[in-house]
Amino acid sequence: MNEDRDLDRLLDAWFADGPAMAHDRVVDGVASRISRQRQLPAWRLRSWRFPAMSSPLKLVLIGAALVAALAAGAVIVGGGPNGLGVMTPTPTPVPPPLPNGNLAPGAYTAHPVTGMTWTITVPDGWTGSDDWFLSYDLAPDTHAVSVGGPTENENAPADSCAAAGTAPAASVDAFVAAVQARDDWTVSAPVDVAVGGYSGSRIDLEVPADATCSNGHDYMVLAMPDGTGYRAHGQDRLFRLWILDVDGRPIVIFRSRYPNAPADRVAEGDAIVETSVIRP
Repeated sequence: MNEDRDLDRLLDAWFADGPAMAHDRVVDGVASRISRQRQLPAWRLRSWRFPAMSSPLKLVLIGAALVAALAAGAVIVGGGPNGLGVMTPTPTPVPPPLPNGNLAPGAYTAHPVTGMTWTITVPDGWTGSDDWFLSYDLAPDTHAVSVGGPTENENAPADSCAAAGTAPAASVDAFVAAVQARDDWTVSAPVDVAVGGYSGSRIDLEVPADATCSNGHDYMVLAMPDGTGYRAHGQDRLFRLWILDVDGRPIVIFRSRYPNAPADRVAEGDAIVETSVIRP
């Protein structure tokens, strides 16, 4: 009888702790007690009421619980303390780099600024280029809708045909002010936005239809101090700028389009920007 009381204490402690594994002594003890108990005949169980649970039935249920617990423990991976395993998390797949050429629908990563990752989701029909630019082309090299960025150290130049020497904007507000200062552009009121977890302003602008430079220079819409940046060319004269405050510096993403660009493709371009994720 002492052995039975010891086994009862072990079982009580085991069920209180709820482990996924049982000591060999518990399993052997349960099996031994089951083999020594008289089993009730089947007719004793036929009643309109459920009888009080007998000790043999308790032991059978305990044995079944042990088997279920041991089976559950078998699906745990690894070898943690006291033989218990550790669940292995499934790694999150990383989108592939933005390639040059036609893009399959899906997510891509680009690195337009050193130390920054730009993750975008692209629908069917778009083309990637140079790890920072993508476009919907009505014909080869005819960018009806373009998306570019993020870029830094830029500003709207005071003179699009003499952009060299343009000082980078110090803030989002300073960039917006430089765009609004262009009397020869049609400029919208700025709108507060949040993109990729960063707040800022969105502003639309339209350059003149005859935007050309008589000195042979490119007509710059966004410019760096050395005069490089992004230019208007051909019918590419309608721009939307997202100017974001990323850790205290203005970062610009743009979408440009031809006046006759398909409206659904323009909407796709805006969605590519507004659903993008920026990781400095």
